[in-house]
Amino acid sequence: MSGEPANFNARAMARWLASRGRRRTKRQQAGPRPTLGDLQRATPWVWVWCEKCCHHAPFACAVAVIRWGPNTSSDKLRSCARCTACGNKGATIQHPGWGGNDVGFLPFPVEMVTP
Repeated sequence: MSGEPANFNARAMARWLASRGRRRTKRQQAGPRPTLGDLQRATPWVWVWCEKCCHHAPFACAVAVIRWGPNTSSDKLRSCARCTACGNKGATIQHPGWGGNDVGFLPFPVEMVTP
């Protein structure tokens, strides 16, 4: 017994979806994106994930602040980051892991960038 009604078919599914109606409320807009300076004040480094191949690497926020300035939107980093594995442009930014109240954000993973 799978839990679905015995008379379940594509037509019944279409009727059910149509009866649900559309969401009437407008989706809440997210707040403003942080600037590169805000990002650097929050944490000295971030993970940069490639959107195409999921390769990731640590990235020091100071590099972006020096290159584009502290008042630049963090969207600049998201759009201009280039993957060293596949060459794709475009990335997702992720804060480093939390090491606990006595550690704070985990330290920069030096062993990943030094040969």
